[in-house]
Amino acid sequence: MIQSVVVGGGILGGGIAVSLALAGHAVTVVEPNESARARLKTHFAEHRWPSQALVPSVAAELQALASAELVIEAAPEDVELKRDVWRRIGAIAPEIAILATNTSSLD
Repeated sequence: MIQSVVVGGGILGGGIAVSLALAGHAVTVVEPNESARARLKTHFAEHRWPSQALVPSVAAELQALASAELVIEAAPEDVELKRDVWRRIGAIAPEIAILATNTSSLD
């Protein structure tokens, strides 16, 4: 099972996590905001999963990246925030991990 981490638990990040989980990935969503984590947990609990083993986990810290094979950054569209997130991802993610972003626009 591929170990995937989505960094950012907003609408897009949550949707990516669901898609990855339904494709058979073991998914963790890293979301630093406590209320956003609570919304994610509720969203995942309400989803109709074919198996409870597929339900993504939710974490507050990027340390969840330490064993990731796939990392998808889905932080808000703020250039400085994304730069900081990528610096932190680069320091923690394994060298072999595939790194991707979900960015629609940057002003």
